[in-house]
Amino acid sequence: LNKEGVLLLRGLDSRLSKDLPPDLQKLRCK
Repeated sequence: LNKEGVLLLRGLDSRLSKDLPPDLQKLRCK
């Protein structure tokens, strides 16, 4: 991912992390 992609993912994580299932949360933490 490029820097913009990382920023987008971080922004999505801040919004959606509460809604993500545990398996996706594990992937996000990696």
